[in-house]
This record gives sequence, structure tokens and C-alpha cells, in this order.
Amino acid sequence: MRRNNRDLLNDFVIPIFSFFIWKPIKLLWKFLSDIAEKVYGRVVMAISAVIFSYIIYLISLNIS
Repeated sequence: MRRNNRDLLNDFVIPIFSFFIWKPIKLLWKFLSDIAEKVYGRVVMAISAVIFSYIIYLISLNIS
């Protein structure tokens, strides 16, 4: 029984590719997206705090 290249590809190359290359990429992507979510949330909070304090500053200038 002779195995052709497609069987070899399906039996060995694709599982090895998916396990050693695709899994770490997915894990790394999940890790980086979690970090990015946290950083993005902090950046948005900081920007909104700056805008809010600037608005309060403008209001206080108008009142005085």
C-alpha cells in the first residue's frame, strides 16, 4: 500500500502545523488582546479625565 503526498500532508504536516504554529499564535493573540484591552481602557479613561477637567476649567473661567 503506497501512501501519496496528500495523505502524508493530512496525517502529519497539518496537525504539526496546527499544533506548533497555530496554537502559540492564537495564545499570543489572546494574551496581547487582553493587554491591549486593559491599556485601551486606561487610555480612554485618561483622555476622558483630561477632557472633563478641561471642560470644568473652561466653565470656571466663564463663571469668574
